[in-house]
Amino acid sequence: PHNITGTGVGFNPNILDMDILDRVLEVSSDHAIKMAQELAVKEGLMHIGSGQQVGISLGSNTVATMQLARRSENRDKLIVRDSTWCNDFCWYVSKMYTQALEN
Repeated sequence: PHNITGTGVGFNPNILDMDILDRVLEVSSDHAIKMAQELAVKEGLMHIGSGQQVGISLGSNTVATMQLARRSENRDKLIVRDSTWCNDFCWYVSKMYTQALEN
């Protein structure tokens, strides 16, 4: 199981075109949460109401993008992460950051 709310095994959003999907990268919840926290703290992307909000899904997206960028076949290529589809940050941020404080 993972901590990205609203998704799960077999979940395919309406915008997903399986005909053009070439791979799926797995990112653990722990890595996604750690990245989200790092982006919030180091990059200041936690200003609620500014449109700059970091949650678990964006953390996961960023980890996967970095995995792709590190592959030798992607050397000298520009890897772009698209996070235009994001959930409302406020409804699950307390879960993510409270969990980190407990650890």
